[in-house]
Amino acid sequence: QPSFYILENYDEHNFIELNRHKNKTIDKAYYNGFHYGHRSNIVRFLKKSLYFDIKKKDDDFLQKDKYYEALSNYKMGLNMDGAAMICYRDIECFGLGVLLLREKIKNIFYEPLIANKHYIDLFEDIDMNSILYNEESHEELIKLIDARVMNLLLPDKTNEIIYNSRDWYEKYCLPENQLNLMYSFLKDMTIL
Repeated sequence: QPSFYILENYDEHNFIELNRHKNKTIDKAYYNGFHYGHRSNIVRFLKKSLYFDIKKKDDDFLQKDKYYEALSNYKMGLNMDGAAMICYRDIECFGLGVLLLREKIKNIFYEPLIANKHYIDLFEDIDMNSILYNEESHEELIKLIDARVMNLLLPDKTNEIIYNSRDWYEKYCLPENQLNLMYSFLKDMTIL
């Protein structure tokens, strides 16, 4: 059923609001998460690029306030499918005004999240099997990814996407708006 998505902890909205207006000074995509499953292969691949600052959450753990401070310094954030096909990291980037780079989102939401409108599908038109299993293709693919990321560093290319993602965050991730949406579902009952 179409739905909305929440942050891990209720008080994280405060961390987002405290940090969202910070100047984004680092021209890289930040990722601090667990490396498992196909994420491990993607992380190993992207570590060959100069445009990704990849941390391993179990080694580089940050308390939530420090994590939001760190992420808010970056112009871009990286996320990958993990245990689910969406992650808190997506919502964190949206709220902070950090351009989200990730795989195509396939989840169905009340208002769909659309590649190149709310986030960048970093791997668009790339055969993921080449990244995951064919290391011989990595050098060529990294050049392609680096060119995409360099292009994204131009504000005129990304300001509208950042605006759209923050707008989506406000409509569907702020607790008061989530309650209003849930009430509308219950009142209408067509979702059931």
